Amino acid sequence: PFSIIAFKKNHQSIDPLTHLKQALNYSITPLEHLPPFQGGLVGFFSYDFVRNWEHLGTISADELEFDDYLLGAFDLVLAFDLVHRQFWVISSGLPESNELSRKNRALERITWVKQQLSSKACLTNSQPLSL
Repeated sequence: PFSIIAFKKNHQSIDPLTHLKQALNYSITPLEHLPPFQGGLVGFFSYDFVRNWEHLGTISADELEFDDYLLGAFDLVLAFDLVHRQFWVISSGLPESNELSRKNRALERITWVKQQLSSKACLTNSQPLSL
């Protein structure tokens, strides 16, 4: 991810949705000919996240101290359609804000992935790829 957004109520004085809105200072305009998820946030909201608005009684001690939410902002997506046997490498170019810089970053990221996928080292290397 190019950015990680985390929230833990005990460590923040701000409303969690306000925090999330402030962290989301970008947008992606989806292209119709591509799969619906073309980049954005991936992560989790904790089961107890609803307790920010609803009083549901006491809870046990938070021994694991997980965040209320933890989201990664991704600009690079590898998408598979198993039915139609199609594969896409998608990049939005985020977090660049300038249109030309965004296009250049997207092209660089897509080119890098294609090179990695076509190399023999990718097929024989047991180490994960570092972006």
